[in-house]
Amino acid sequence: MMYSDLMAPHLQAFFADYLTQQRRLSPQTIASCRDTFRLLLTFLRDQTGVEPSALRIADRPFLHKAPKRYIPRCEEIRPTV
Repeated sequence: MMYSDLMAPHLQAFFADYLTQQRRLSPQTIASCRDTFRLLLTFLRDQTGVEPSALRIADRPFLHKAPKRYIPRCEEIRPTV
């Protein structure tokens, strides 16, 4: 993979190569990871106004702090079991 400072190609490689080929995870586990990333990326878009396809690795300082705001949000929207 040619280096890109966009996060999208790295996420693509994570799912297409690392999880499926190197880790050999089940389709159900990969789908769970995909759904979690989809929720996180939607949250980031709502917080920053930046589309997920435009997120850059240089945005890491913000991304590093995002879980502190994201986890409580997940608890708000998570269905009660």
